[in-house]
Amino acid sequence: MAGAGEEKNMTLKYTSNKKKMIRGRLYRTVIAIDVILLALLIGVFMFSGNARKAGKEALLDFASIFRKNEPSAGTDPAANTGTGTGGATTTAENGTYATGSVAVSVAASSLTASPARPSHSYDSSYIASKKLDTAALDLIDNTRYDWWIRLNNENRPTEINPDIEKILEDSGSYYLGDTTRKIVYLTFDQGYEQGYTPMILDTLRDNNVKAAFFITGDYISSRPDLVLRMADEGHIVGNHTVNHKDLTAISYETFEYEFNRLEDDFYKLTGQTFKYMRPPSGTYSIRALEAARQLGYVTVFWSYAYDDWVTTVIRGPGYAYDKVMKNLHNGAVILLHAVSKDNAEALDLIIRDIKALGYEFKLINF
Repeated sequence: MAGAGEEKNMTLKYTSNKKKMIRGRLYRTVIAIDVILLALLIGVFMFSGNARKAGKEALLDFASIFRKNEPSAGTDPAANTGTGTGGATTTAENGTYATGSVAVSVAASSLTASPARPSHSYDSSYIASKKLDTAALDLIDNTRYDWWIRLNNENRPTEINPDIEKILEDSGSYYLGDTTRKIVYLTFDQGYEQGYTPMILDTLRDNNVKAAFFITGDYISSRPDLVLRMADEGHIVGNHTVNHKDLTAISYETFEYEFNRLEDDFYKLTGQTFKYMRPPSGTYSIRALEAARQLGYVTVFWSYAYDDWVTTVIRGPGYAYDKVMKNLHNGAVILLHAVSKDNAEALDLIIRDIKALGYEFKLINF
């Protein structure tokens, strides 16, 4: 009986130990599942954020089954609802720019004849090295100005306040070309796409005219195909900032981000960098102009514009034609908004008649 009891005790101990081992394995399995779920949650969080982190790529490789195209979280950064002579635009500033790759957020069906991506090695060190001298900027006046020009409808060069002209001169900024020559510069602000830019690019190509396009973060993320086409067809592409914010009301860190982030994505897309910038809404200060210059930019305003950003009122191509032709002048830097159906339909006749008057279209080269 004693031997049988001992055997029973050993059996009970073995069963108990086996249960403990099973519980231990189950516990470790649960922990492993929790770790995986936590990693996936972190991946989802990183996946929806702004930053392109190395950890994000590693995690996406680990969980490739969950890989998806990264969406654009931006709203239209150029609502184009501004007022004032000269075509200043205001914008909804609650948008954020959250593209990790400038190409992935566009549905294939929305692209129109997208050129092949250029083959180039990417080196972000140049753009990353562009930093502001904040100590020097702190000593500069940050009084806000809104761009203003005096139109005349007499085909004479636009006039601005002499004090503002001195500010532009001191900061290496421009709004007008050589007024002794019959030269015209076409520029377009591209806050968002309304469907007319392909037609505008076709017209420029057919008339052998080059222009400058100032793009935003939302534009490059939503229509990289058109940005590629601009660059490939020899147009200048300029920096209109990521989120179209008031440059006089943002921190130095945000200022750097607004320019460097957009240039970084533009370089990744095209292999080119920016030289020119246009202040959102035409809002600037002496400090903002100097800050832009520190980042390597030449600021370009305009000597003519009209309220063509109003997309709810279609006035016809004749209206757009008359507005431009009545204010044509030597050295004109013409600002047109590509969201205007009137502009797109009038552009061919505008170009042909400007040429017929003996003017030559040039790319900005200030």
